[in-house]
Amino acid sequence: MTKFPENRTTWQRCRVLLGVAVMTSSMIAAGAVTSATAHAAATCSGTLSWASSLKKEPRGQLAIYYNSAAGGTNTACMYHAGSTSGKRLQTEVGISRCQAGNWEGDTYCLTDKTPKPDLGNFISQAGPLEVTGTANRCVTAYGTIILANGDLVRLDSPPVGCP
Repeated sequence: MTKFPENRTTWQRCRVLLGVAVMTSSMIAAGAVTSATAHAAATCSGTLSWASSLKKEPRGQLAIYYNSAAGGTNTACMYHAGSTSGKRLQTEVGISRCQAGNWEGDTYCLTDKTPKPDLGNFISQAGPLEVTGTANRCVTAYGTIILANGDLVRLDSPPVGCP
C-alpha cells in the first residue's frame, strides 16, 4: 500500500494513485504489444511434412513441419491466405502426437500428447505450435479461421509421419 506524507490533501493522494494506475496499465499494454509482435515474428520451421488449403477458395493453409531435434519435433501453423490475408481474424491451430491405428489404411490415431492450442486474433497465422517426442509417432493437426461474416474455415490433417 502506498504511504502518503501527512501534509498531502485527498486530491493530491488521488492524483498519485491515478498516476500509478496509468503507469501500471501502460506497462501491461506494452507487454501485450511486445507479445503480439513476438508472435507475429515466429514462423514454423523444419521440413514441410504436410500442407493443405481449401481447393475452392484458398482462405487458409494448414502446414505441419518436422525437425529431428528433441527426439523429433513437429510444429503446426494455420496461415491466412487469399481473402483472409492481412486481416485480423480469430485463428486457431492445434497439434497432437499419436500412435497409428492397428490396421492398414487406418485414418485415425490414438492421441497421447496434445499441447494447448494457439488461439487468438491474428493477422497472418496461428502458431507455431509444437509437440516433441515425435520421431516414432504420428501427428495430426487442425486449424480454424473465423471469417468476418462468422463463417468457419477448418482444415484437418490425416495422421502424418507415421512409422
